[in-house]
Amino acid sequence: MIKHYTEVRVQGFHIDVNRHVNNARYLEFMEQGRWDYLQNHFDHEFIAAQGWNFVIVRINIRYKRACFLNEVLEVETYIKDIGDRIVTMMQTIRLKGTKLIASRAEVSWVLFDQKEEKSILLSPELIKRFNLQDFRVE
Repeated sequence: MIKHYTEVRVQGFHIDVNRHVNNARYLEFMEQGRWDYLQNHFDHEFIAAQGWNFVIVRINIRYKRACFLNEVLEVETYIKDIGDRIVTMMQTIRLKGTKLIASRAEVSWVLFDQKEEKSILLSPELIKRFNLQDFRVE
């Protein structure tokens, strides 16, 4: 399992009227973590040349701790499962340097063919191209 870590510092524009991070911002922090992961582990030139992109199909998030101005957070991202079309990632936001969890999410996405307007079958060739054989669930 390849884990990827993205650091985020809580800025003033992340804060809501309750003086903590707004719930929607956690989704943005996780999106940043996913993009960092995908840019480091997937061939974006190949994906773009095919006319494909990544599309989220489900997010299940649990909020556990409020985050505050100037805290440094760490977004942990890894692939949990790969099906025929859907890839499921796990993401955890922690206060950096601690075990304090702010939120956890299970996020599922597909590779989407923009021309055909449908998700892509994750064939054995694609699994091999993206070096994801260990994640394949039969």
